[in-house]
Amino acid sequence: MYRRIRDLREDKDLKQKDLAKHLGCSQTTYSDYETGKIHVPLETLIELSRFYQTSVDYLLDLTDERKPYPRHEAGENMPLTLSAKFKVLQNQNYYGYHITGGKLFCTSVLNSNFSLTRIVIGAKFLANGYIKCNFMCSDYELLDMESDMFNYCILSNIHLERSSLEWVRMEDCVAIGMSWKENYITGAKFIRCNFSHSKFKETEFLKCVFIDYIIQDVTLTRVTFTKCKFKNCIFTEFPEDKKGTCKFINCREEKEECF
Repeated sequence: MYRRIRDLREDKDLKQKDLAKHLGCSQTTYSDYETGKIHVPLETLIELSRFYQTSVDYLLDLTDERKPYPRHEAGENMPLTLSAKFKVLQNQNYYGYHITGGKLFCTSVLNSNFSLTRIVIGAKFLANGYIKCNFMCSDYELLDMESDMFNYCILSNIHLERSSLEWVRMEDCVAIGMSWKENYITGAKFIRCNFSHSKFKETEFLKCVFIDYIIQDVTLTRVTFTKCKFKNCIFTEFPEDKKGTCKFINCREEKEECF
C-alpha cells in the first residue's frame, strides 16, 4: 500500500477522482495505485511529488523528511562529467544531472543524492563504494561498472539498459520497481536486497550470489541465471506464465524458500 499517497490526498480533502483527473487516468487505476494493487509508474510518482511539493522518497516512505530536494526546472538537463580518483565525496547533490561521461576510481561516496540523474553514453565506474546514497528514478544506459559496492542505498525505479556490471556488491539496498533490459551481470553479490515489483528483460546473470534476497511480483522475460547461488531467498507471487521465459542453468539453492 502507498500509504503516504493516500494520506496526502486526504490531508488536502481531495477525492480519488480528483487525483485521477489530474493524472489523466481512471479512478479505478488511481485507487489501485493507493492500495498497491498495481505499481505506480515513475512518471506518476514524479508528478505526485510535484503536486504535493515533496520528494518521491517521501511518497514511498523511504524518508520522513517531507521537504523536497532542490529541483531543476523541467527540461533542464545540466551536464556533468563525473571524475574522481582515490577521493571521498560526501553530501553531494547531483539531482537531475545529465552525466555525459567520466570515470570514478577507488572513490568513496557517502550520503549523496543521484536521483533523477541520467547517463546515455558510457561512463566507467571501478572499485568505488557508495554508502547511503540515493539513485532513485535514474536512467542509465551503456554503464560500465566493475567491483563497486553499494551499502544501504536507494536504487528504486532505476532504468538500466545495455550495461555491464562485473563483481558488483549490493548489500541492504532497496531496489523496488527497477527496469533492467539487455544487461550482463557477472560475479555480482546481492545481499538483503529487495527487488520486488521490478522488470528484467533479456538480462544475463552469470556466477552471481543472492542471499536473503526478496523479489516479489516480478516480471522476468528472457532472463538467464547461469551458475548462480541462492540462499534464503524469497521468490513469491512468481507469474506462472513467465516461468518459461526464465532459465536457471547449473544454479544452486540452499533452502526451500529459494525458487
